[in-house]
Amino acid sequence: MPEGLAELYARAHVPVAFEVAGTALEPFTLGHAISLEVLGQADLADDDLAGLLLALEVCRRPPGAFLRGTPRLAFRLGLRVRAFWLGVRYGPLRLLREIPKFRAYCRHWGQMPSFRNDPAQGESTAGAPFLEHLLVCLMARLGYSESAALALPLGTALLRYTIHWETEGRLELATDAQDELAAALTADAAQRHAEILAAANARLAASA
Repeated sequence: MPEGLAELYARAHVPVAFEVAGTALEPFTLGHAISLEVLGQADLADDDLAGLLLALEVCRRPPGAFLRGTPRLAFRLGLRVRAFWLGVRYGPLRLLREIPKFRAYCRHWGQMPSFRNDPAQGESTAGAPFLEHLLVCLMARLGYSESAALALPLGTALLRYTIHWETEGRLELATDAQDELAAALTADAAQRHAEILAAANARLAASA
């Protein structure tokens, strides 16, 4: 297994308990990621306490349960009560410090393996949200039912997606060493570009 993938593989399969603002969270699955995207909470701002509370409501339940469940009025009332008690218990400033913890929870379960080439190259995916494309790929190409695909930890879904496309020859999973080499070459090219521009500007200044 390429370097770096071993850690991702372990993360995808070894349960780690996360608690944010006193809320025990389920493993972050493809279903949770899609729910947050549908609700406009895929990326929490640093001061988005309402978004944090909504994200916690989604991720403390099994994947998909939030969107299938509570009527809006009851949910809004429940969210206000929950916001009040969390505010009493934590205070707004402490709650703000919980947002990075929630982001860490999402990153732990949802890291994408590094790869080269585009797995969707040659497919008609224009306009399709990536998470929906991922869901359809798991169902159509790997034989998952919709409920089973949605219940996969997001990192597991991403790992199997990229491994599938590697077996199809569409991409190559990258090792840590390859990533470091690519970063070094990019930095070297940027440095050379800056030196060329500086020399050209110096010549222009001298001739003026």
